[in-house]
Amino acid sequence: MLRNNAKFIFYTLTLIGILFIVNYTVSYFSKPDTELRIVANRASRIITEKSEFIDNFYASSIKERNLNSLTVNTAEVLDKLKKQNINLLQFKDKQLIFWSSNHIIVTNPEEIRNGNSFIKLSNGWYYASKHTANATTSLFLMLIKADYSFQNTYLNNSFADELRIPSYFKLADFNEKGIVYVPIGSDMVLFALKIDSILKDQDISIAKIVIESLILAISFVLLILIGDYFYEKGRKWITLLFTIVLPLIIRLIMLEFSVPGEFYRTKLFDPTIYASAYPNNSLGDLMLNALLVFGIAWYAFKKLKPFDLSYGRKTLGYLLTGLFVLFIFKLCALQYSTFEGLILNSRIEFDLSQILDIGEYCVIGLLIIGLVLYTFFLVSFLLVRFFNEFNFSEYEKLGVFLISITLISIYFVLSGNYNVYYLLIALYFLVIERSARLGKTMLAFPERTLVLLIFSTIVASSLNSFLGEKERENRKLLALKLEDSADPIAEIVFADIKQKIKTDPVVINFFLSNEKNRLLLNERLQKVYFGGYFSRYEVNTYPLTLTADTINSKDIGGLKSLFAESDIDLNKNSLSSDTLFQPKGIPGIQHYIGIVSIQNTIKPALLVFDISSKLAEHGNRYPQLLLENNLNVNKELENYSYALYNKGKLLINRGDYAYRANNSEFKSKFKSEESYFLSLNGYNHLIYRVGNNTEIIVSRKNLGFFNELAIFSYVLGFAIVYATLIFVLRNFITFVRDYHKLLLNFKIKQVFNSINLLFKTRIQLSMIIAVMVSILVIGWVTLLNVRKQYKDQQTALIIERINLASVNFNAQIIQNDSLFINDEFPVKFASFAEISSSDVNLYGPDGRLIRSTQPKLFDRGLISEYINPRPYYDISKNGFTEYITEIEQIGKLNYISAYAPILNSKNKILGYINIPYFENEEDYRSKISIFLSSIINVYSFVFLAIGIIAFVFSNSITRPLEMLLQNFKTTRIGRNKPIEWQNNDEIGAMINEYNNMISELEVSSHKLAMSERENAWKEMAKQIAHEIKNPLTPLRLGIQHLERSWRDKDPNFDQKFEKFSKSFVQQIDSLSFIASEFSSFAKMPETRNEVFDVKEILEQTVNIFKETESADVIFRSWNYNNTRIFADKDQLLRSFNNLVKNALQAMPTDEKGIVMIDLTGSENEVSITISDTGSGIPDEMREKVFAPNFTTKSSGMGIGLAFVKSSIENAGGLIRFNSVSGVGTTFYINLPVVKNGAAKAKHD
Repeated sequence: MLRNNAKFIFYTLTLIGILFIVNYTVSYFSKPDTELRIVANRASRIITEKSEFIDNFYASSIKERNLNSLTVNTAEVLDKLKKQNINLLQFKDKQLIFWSSNHIIVTNPEEIRNGNSFIKLSNGWYYASKHTANATTSLFLMLIKADYSFQNTYLNNSFADELRIPSYFKLADFNEKGIVYVPIGSDMVLFALKIDSILKDQDISIAKIVIESLILAISFVLLILIGDYFYEKGRKWITLLFTIVLPLIIRLIMLEFSVPGEFYRTKLFDPTIYASAYPNNSLGDLMLNALLVFGIAWYAFKKLKPFDLSYGRKTLGYLLTGLFVLFIFKLCALQYSTFEGLILNSRIEFDLSQILDIGEYCVIGLLIIGLVLYTFFLVSFLLVRFFNEFNFSEYEKLGVFLISITLISIYFVLSGNYNVYYLLIALYFLVIERSARLGKTMLAFPERTLVLLIFSTIVASSLNSFLGEKERENRKLLALKLEDSADPIAEIVFADIKQKIKTDPVVINFFLSNEKNRLLLNERLQKVYFGGYFSRYEVNTYPLTLTADTINSKDIGGLKSLFAESDIDLNKNSLSSDTLFQPKGIPGIQHYIGIVSIQNTIKPALLVFDISSKLAEHGNRYPQLLLENNLNVNKELENYSYALYNKGKLLINRGDYAYRANNSEFKSKFKSEESYFLSLNGYNHLIYRVGNNTEIIVSRKNLGFFNELAIFSYVLGFAIVYATLIFVLRNFITFVRDYHKLLLNFKIKQVFNSINLLFKTRIQLSMIIAVMVSILVIGWVTLLNVRKQYKDQQTALIIERINLASVNFNAQIIQNDSLFINDEFPVKFASFAEISSSDVNLYGPDGRLIRSTQPKLFDRGLISEYINPRPYYDISKNGFTEYITEIEQIGKLNYISAYAPILNSKNKILGYINIPYFENEEDYRSKISIFLSSIINVYSFVFLAIGIIAFVFSNSITRPLEMLLQNFKTTRIGRNKPIEWQNNDEIGAMINEYNNMISELEVSSHKLAMSERENAWKEMAKQIAHEIKNPLTPLRLGIQHLERSWRDKDPNFDQKFEKFSKSFVQQIDSLSFIASEFSSFAKMPETRNEVFDVKEILEQTVNIFKETESADVIFRSWNYNNTRIFADKDQLLRSFNNLVKNALQAMPTDEKGIVMIDLTGSENEVSITISDTGSGIPDEMREKVFAPNFTTKSSGMGIGLAFVKSSIENAGGLIRFNSVSGVGTTFYINLPVVKNGAAKAKHD
């Protein structure tokens, strides 16, 4: 073990060294000068390759020709250009005749010089390659960097992906410092690049983060390996230094100095995402702290073993138990506060129902929760194992548990914070206490499953509770926002449309005409300008002509007072500029007054718009694509209904909840608080008072039981994945540790041959893997099918819309086989779009835009005013009557789009209708997310059920085999009980053979016993004869010598007689000892069994020999179980004394030895090991150790170990030994324990 640890330490140090070298290399190439040069060279190479492609393509395909008149396959040309990310515009006499993309906007190709150049267009910077031949200009464009007038989720001013230019680079002027040129070929410089130092500091190097993370993780592994090295050498304090003290010091240094730097620059350590008290300053800090504590707890769990705490008074045990309970209570409180802070003090969305929208921070948060729970399990299980060492009865342990739970419950009830969390923790401790009491170092499968369910319930209930609390706080913020009457989107849209209203010919003609048709004016303004987003507002229009210095109040109805309150003076001088303002009014009511001056009229004219919220909202959502990042206001209200009451009257009603016209359903329940929550009609309502007369109600549908169950299933699914990963990782580490030599030598076959799995485990794994693979395959096939169905539904929907629009357009705007577009056309167009319930674009026969419901897309240069070329060419040249594009793109927004031609009676194309479906990606993700959520809900429980079934099924299959195994283990030479089996199956056939075998064995055993008995007595007779001869020989010689002295009248006869008399007595005593030993051996089968604690007998043995000078006799009890056995107490005491005496006699004389006695217990037996550091038993003598005549001493009968073996087997136990010459000998004894009920019966 020490040698292996040293090897792993060497490997770890080598790996850390390699990582430092790699990190230095990455840092070198990240230096500004080096990185600038590398990036510029790469970009130059890519652009040069594109330039060569353009030259070759132009020379081979389109030189002196125009693509519009080519008979070649246009789709093939488009595919080639798209594959290279090249856009082509072809002009003939300054008119666009061919385009390969609708993303490029070039109004005047003459402004671009021939050859290569770098140009700025409305949506970005491009490399341009212009070729002119025979009045035909071919302009090739490649995007270098997007440059939009605003940015959001879909629009980002970044370099083209294929150039691989980092985000902290920027385009620079040629005269700036610190730049690098990007040439094209060798003849010209296209543009210059520069590193933005501010963005560079904000940028994160993924490579450096990975390397620093690996260095950090492997360094902590190194500390553990070094600590383990010293632990094996018995130097526990140094182990403590390396496994606890040094990691804590390193972590404190990381906190104080924010190192590693690249690590701490990530969003993971941004306090705006999560913040708490020191040391959990950020989500990253919390994760690192959780990992550190988990590592320490795991190492302590592996190395700390419970020691015997049964000595001493029970008062001390109760005191220590109280400290244990208090510590566990603090652990629970800390765990609970961590969950609470992680959810409430963060911006992390833990909405597990939207499976596709789960972010990386949510996953990290769940991982932290898993780490905290796993750490809690390790610490609590270790403490419970220690608790079971106290000398408490089962009733006392139960009493301690119930009293602890009662006191904790009373505490939380009185503090008002009691919840189901502590009941679940109590149930958890019941499970692990039982497992620890049975002597299990780890939980069995049923206990693991139960703990997994308990922990999943804890997390799910915590999520439900804290997310509910967080949602209520967020709802209060929403109510505050609703109190604000501003609508930034409406202000942006109005600023856009007012410029078009000012120059609208219909509006101008209204003021120039003597006959003013207010209805037609209002219809045009409403349909053309105040549809779409403004359809949620009630818009009243007041056309005014200034005939005097002031305006008659009759012309503006009741608006004059609003003008006065807002300090707006309606006169010629003050109305020279347009304005949009909010008059003073009711909080929460969105009310605007817009004033637009009309140009090109004889008399000064203006339009006044009274814009106020409708009672119910029916307007379309404004496209997210056109909103800047901070203007996504409506998304927060998507899952809510809300209403505004003023003086009991309903003024605003939004969402699914049916609010009453008066607030009678809430009025009776109004409280004095400014805001409070109320559950009513299946919804939870926030009532928020604004002043004395206004109430804002924000309502959310109550989550039912199945919604909460769904959260539990998500958490359970995550817990199963988490537990599986831990299981795989733990076994992988063990696998590498055990087979690293074979792996390093690529002996893969030997590795697999060395892996031994229990038959039961193989059955369980086979069932689980089979079901898991089936679930994955079925789920994947189902998902593909559902995806296809959703795609088909979307396609059918957009086809239905395009067909409806086509029919309406053909019926309304075609006259005399041509498009009839007049001043009324915009009104009709808006009506068509409203009927289609979608955005609509109308293109002319040349593919150029005529009208759009979203003109801002084109005005802001996000997309060209020319139609997508692929449907254009397929419809115009190949005769398609409808065309669905699977993917169109604006920025990073992908959407589907439908096209159809407008045909006259002669089937001549008069134009093209296009319906873009911008919401398709969002709708698709939402439906897939709902489907995946349903799958996870079902499959989490299925997987858990299959695991339980696999466990039960495998146990039922292997139970007969285990029964056979137990019978095989207890099979002895002699009488054995046959096995009864009712079924006539394979197991039954095996049992029949076993029963036949033991019958034959019994007959053979009688014969063998008789033969062995005869042989044993023969051997014993030889040994006795040999032992008797030893004292008889000196007796005979002494008598002969005395006889000769007597006969010779020896004068020293008296002295010799006395001397020989003493010698005769000694030899007679030796004969008496031989007779006694033989008599004892003959009496061994006579036993007096009783129930007693084997620990007491071992302690007596230790007390007998503890004063021995030649060796230290040490007793260690690792027991946390029942150690009561049924045996002959005297025989066992003599056996243990004999073993210890033999061990002491085998000690070398030149140094003090050690005799170690260890007692461990399990559910069914106790294990005793008696080991020494003596000279060991020679190899040639090991087979005869338990023979009656075996001895390694110069005297004695050699029946001591035979007596020991007989005594152990009489107690139903087993004894074996292991000996290494020059190192020592260890005897292993296993004795069956007596259960409480059996013990009582045997006492009786």
